Amino acid sequence: MSTATPVSATLQRELSSYVRDQGLVVWLDADKTYSDFVDHLSDNGFPYAVTAFRGSFLELMLALEPHCNGLRADNVLVHMPGFNTTNIIDTPLLELYRAGKSFQKNLGTLVAEAAHGHALPEEIAAFIRNPALSLSSADTWIGTPRTSTSSTTDALAIYLQGRGTNGIVADLVGRDERLPKLLGDADVDAEPASRFREHLRRTLGVTPAWESLRLPNKTAQTLDDFLDLALSWLMAVEFVTDLNEPPVVQALKPLSALPAPLVKECRALVADVRERYPEQYRILSIDVESTLTDDRTGHHARALGSIDTFAFEEHTIRGAALSALEKGDWNTAKVYAVE
Repeated sequence: MSTATPVSATLQRELSSYVRDQGLVVWLDADKTYSDFVDHLSDNGFPYAVTAFRGSFLELMLALEPHCNGLRADNVLVHMPGFNTTNIIDTPLLELYRAGKSFQKNLGTLVAEAAHGHALPEEIAAFIRNPALSLSSADTWIGTPRTSTSSTTDALAIYLQGRGTNGIVADLVGRDERLPKLLGDADVDAEPASRFREHLRRTLGVTPAWESLRLPNKTAQTLDDFLDLALSWLMAVEFVTDLNEPPVVQALKPLSALPAPLVKECRALVADVRERYPEQYRILSIDVESTLTDDRTGHHARALGSIDTFAFEEHTIRGAALSALEKGDWNTAKVYAVE
């Protein structure tokens, strides 16, 4: 797969890793979305055997005959278009299905994962809602270079393309001296700041609602603005995705639906900042807490998950542990003590 087919390439990498780790994989493609993709997998360098149901169970069983006969399952992918966990039971593949691991992939989820960092979250959501969504159309859409930034050769573009999300966050927290120069004089030219803001929206998923909450009556333009916006967003993502119930503050609610790869990256970034820059983290986290009053008081200790993004979470859990001790509820107190 080439960079011109980014969605297909993402799917092929995921499949390759899954078959490598699991051995025998039965792909339940209920909507018959991926048949053409599967038919060309071997031609595109897929490293494992590929078999597919194309109307004849006899032909499929014969194609599988060289593979699944040993004590350990071979690394082989079996594509089953039109089948799900229910109707696969009524096929000759039942024994094989139960012996291996199943694989399913929603096309919308795949596109969201592949498009992360290439398009704005709202652009991705709108594209996925298109009834004519297909793997080939997604490859074409994401593979088309974005033209929202001015030039691919100016200093800011070179910095954004080469530094990576982790590097940009580290530069913000560390107040890298390059950033004020790259952002320019906001009173004279807001275009670099606008591009930087759009980049954070693409790569981290920062929403306009969160920017309005953190920077009321203004838009991010300075290094301090972007430090606040990026780091507070990372804290918010970790807090919401660690909760065992929905958040209360309205600007936090969309964070519950962020794509899994984006959540994973945001949580890794905020954990890194917390470890490497503890004082900067502590100062900003206190300020972010102050804007989340309803969530600070609106959750029982059981809902706060396992990560103390904010100090109030630790205080709440400690209070619940002491309360349980007072009541003689030793098991509950032990759970909170471990937290």
